[in-house]
Amino acid sequence: MTVYSERLSLPLGRPLYFGGDYNPEQWSRDVWQQDVEMMVEAAVNLVTLGVFSWSRLQSAPGKFDFGWMDEIFELLSSNGIMVDLATATASPPPWLVHAHPEILPRDFSGRTLSFGSRQSYCPNSRPYRDAAAELVHALAQRYGSHSALEMWHINNEYGCHVTSCYCDVCEVAFREWLVKRYVDIAGLNFAWGTTFWSQIYTDWNQVTPPRIAPTFSNPTQQLDYARFSSDSLLDCLLEERAILREVTPQIPVTTNFMGFFKGVDQFKWAEALDFCAVDNYPDPASPTSSLISGAVGDLTRSVGQGRPWILMEQAPSAVNWREINAPKAPGQNRALSMSSIARGANGVMYFQWRAAKAGAEKFHSAMVPHSGRNSRVWRETVRLGNDLKALGSLGSSQTLVDVAILFDWDNWWAIELDSHPSTKLSYPLGILDLYRSFARAGRVVDFVHPGSDLSRYKVVVAANLYLVKEDASCAFVEYVQNGGVGVVTYFSGIVDENDHVYLGGYPGLWRELLGIEIEEFSPLAIGESVSLKGEFLQLHGGSGQQWSDSINLVGAEVLVSFGSGRLEGMPAITKNAFGSGKAYYVSTSLDPDTWGLVLTDALSGHEEIAIRPTSEDVEIINRGNLVFIINHGLKTNLSLEGDWIDVLTKCEVSGELSLEQYDVYVLYRLIRE
Repeated sequence: MTVYSERLSLPLGRPLYFGGDYNPEQWSRDVWQQDVEMMVEAAVNLVTLGVFSWSRLQSAPGKFDFGWMDEIFELLSSNGIMVDLATATASPPPWLVHAHPEILPRDFSGRTLSFGSRQSYCPNSRPYRDAAAELVHALAQRYGSHSALEMWHINNEYGCHVTSCYCDVCEVAFREWLVKRYVDIAGLNFAWGTTFWSQIYTDWNQVTPPRIAPTFSNPTQQLDYARFSSDSLLDCLLEERAILREVTPQIPVTTNFMGFFKGVDQFKWAEALDFCAVDNYPDPASPTSSLISGAVGDLTRSVGQGRPWILMEQAPSAVNWREINAPKAPGQNRALSMSSIARGANGVMYFQWRAAKAGAEKFHSAMVPHSGRNSRVWRETVRLGNDLKALGSLGSSQTLVDVAILFDWDNWWAIELDSHPSTKLSYPLGILDLYRSFARAGRVVDFVHPGSDLSRYKVVVAANLYLVKEDASCAFVEYVQNGGVGVVTYFSGIVDENDHVYLGGYPGLWRELLGIEIEEFSPLAIGESVSLKGEFLQLHGGSGQQWSDSINLVGAEVLVSFGSGRLEGMPAITKNAFGSGKAYYVSTSLDPDTWGLVLTDALSGHEEIAIRPTSEDVEIINRGNLVFIINHGLKTNLSLEGDWIDVLTKCEVSGELSLEQYDVYVLYRLIRE
């Protein structure tokens, strides 16, 4: 990973942040005073300003209107509310697009995406970048020394609607990116395997983006374009950050990630940020909403290498962009928010403060809904704000984690390419299946970039890690050899960073580690399942879906075999002693109970958990010396050993704890003399 600069830290002495996107330009001045009074009532101490304010801040090149924002800064500051100031570059104004229509992006079929929405720019457009730089410099000069400025918020949700642009400017930029990566055309030809389908290039000018083609485009060309697109957006951020560093070197900078979003390599991007922030919008009607929300929090903490982060956006209730937009149930928003705090967040924010009366997001819920104070959402907003106030500052206290899942954006881009044994593999859904099983076992998970130091983890899983670089492969082998427990799932260890197959049999460089050789892939049809058998399953009858492998044993023992299907009787789950550690191979998508048995076996000898969850809906998370207990499911009971005090209510708790749905406890253990 490239380290872009020495980081500033998120201010750690502050109380936990609470607030949301504030858009005063949508409202008259008489509403501003009411807003601030309500913010004080709700214990709001930070608001994000200016995310979509470019057209209000600037009406022409060099022509700025900061008067209204000056007023807002003073009004907020006088009431003790800090500002997360956005650079406002996420949506170019009409005057800029009219003057430079060439900044509009094109999709892979060549269509120009018109103005009238947001993110209407090509990231490699020089007119866009120059105009953005002018605006950012003006904002930094104007507000850089203001006492209310707490942090910079660069752009907004990079790549959300335009992950890749395929215009002529990007074509030139792509060639320049490729020259830096491969140096000469021979290097490109080798990496792209251009001897296949008569694609050998003799000049850089022959190279184009992977636009719409008669059939499959070159896989490595597609992979490189995903890398290039992420880097192009990152270059935009770096240009803005350079200005902010020059003018306001004392103010930390961030941007808002979007959880499991495919378009941006967050491990690489996080190196350029002082701290990470994320927008998290799980579907409240989904039974997996708490799992997905938890996974997003763990991913954000992980890409930031354990540093405190901020939940920058979520919805107090319903969003506006699904086909059916279910509201959050009473208490659900509080439970999900506290789960983020437990996972290392030092702040909970929303989109947005006040519900808009016009525009595409007018039915997106807000901290202040259309009905104002007379609403459940407002009452819950006030309660959560005061809960966070009661927690005070958690500073740099960390969430305790001892298991990890290897995660890599290069692999995500590669594994979901076309022309594979199955195009139905979803990398994040496969990860979520595994994540659910760790949650059932009461474990919080780190997502670790392949090749990182793995020594502190008890179990590390390489889940659907189709693409793995040789050094990362060796690091995983070394981890197991030195006593670690490795778990590898199907379609892993297959290709290198150029999407070239490791020859000699699957799974490539991990054959000796796993003690197996895979002769042939045997993906399953949609809806098809196979039964599993073996004493390892005890009385539980296991099943597998999506995938199966024809496995030959080369030292591994069989834990579970296929009980049906074309591979009936052949190994489905294996275990191999390797060095001082052990390595498992799982060749199919397991049902939750079977996954639980595998992880229980993998964690044998490491079961020490002070308080055990009763189901996957009950989260028990240790952050520093606090234990967060959050029930996302139906009413249940939990046994506590010893005496505790609930930080939120200041009441002592011991013995049997009754948990209603969406109950939250933050416990501190009492030491009796």
